[in-house]
Amino acid sequence: MRIRKTGIVLAAFLLLAAGCGKGNPEQYEAGVKALESGDYAGARTSFEACIADKQSLAQAYRGAGIACLKQGDSAQAEEYLKQALQELGDKNSSTRRDILFYLAQAQTGQGKTEDAKASYDEILSDGDNAQAYMLKGRLLLLSGDEAQAQECFDLAVKDCTDYDIYIDIFETYNDVKRNADGTKYLEKALEIEQGTAQDNYEHGRVYYYLGDYENAREYLSQAVSDGSKDAMLILGRVYLELDDAASARAMYKNYLTDEERAAAAYNGLAICDLEEGAYDSALENISQGLACRNITEEERQLLLFNEIAAYEYKGDFSTAQTKAAEYAKKYPDDEQAAREYTFLQSRQ
Repeated sequence: MRIRKTGIVLAAFLLLAAGCGKGNPEQYEAGVKALESGDYAGARTSFEACIADKQSLAQAYRGAGIACLKQGDSAQAEEYLKQALQELGDKNSSTRRDILFYLAQAQTGQGKTEDAKASYDEILSDGDNAQAYMLKGRLLLLSGDEAQAQECFDLAVKDCTDYDIYIDIFETYNDVKRNADGTKYLEKALEIEQGTAQDNYEHGRVYYYLGDYENAREYLSQAVSDGSKDAMLILGRVYLELDDAASARAMYKNYLTDEERAAAAYNGLAICDLEEGAYDSALENISQGLACRNITEEERQLLLFNEIAAYEYKGDFSTAQTKAAEYAKKYPDDEQAAREYTFLQSRQ
């Protein structure tokens, strides 16, 4: 089983707005907190209770739709999100745009390519949006329409200074084994004019995805010197790619002097352990990462995935299978994990 070093989710969307309006605001807040903590069943229950009580219907339908989407119930997610749009009407264009992003994701999950394209087009009818162009391009490329996908990607990066867009396009091409096409967008990202210390971090990150680890190390080291905490995490990955686990471990330990995003550092330490065959130490670092107060859902998913790897490498296939089953239930859209679960079942 391959260790997972980087995140899974391509697009990041807006958080739920607080406040339930009339009725019982605690019910809505409970849904928000459950969603943020990864308790999607609990979130769905709370939001559906808000809907039953006719409380802040647009936000409640939106929350329920997101919870269903996270549970892998794309069909119900689509219904709730359409209801959210209906309740919202023409109010709050930013919230409407956000709901449409989730709706397109729910439609994509059901194979409704044309419906998802229409949702992205509705977002774009309100003005150019790099994220929408990128995601529509991804949808087109994965469905085999390479020419239109490229058109969308080119529109996404037009005058774009958001490095994430370039990296997401690269990863999309990587998913269809078209690395050379994706590399062109990374190279274009390097043309963004540097003017801040943050650009050292961004350029270093791009070089990391290009596989140019020497340049990545140079830029990220400068970013670390400039005080970038995020650069430390990626520099740790660079050291691992350069077979320098000691420097990677030192970087992650140094990062742990700050509690913010400590879960990501513990994941890095676990990866160092896995690379060195220290599986019990990896499991301990994973456990500490999962217990972090400020853990994000993406960080939790990375840690849980690597926990399966640790048990498998350790030879404890029974526990690995149990963990893989729990993971598959929590993250039903992770195809790599699903394949791993099937493999582990064959080992029993």
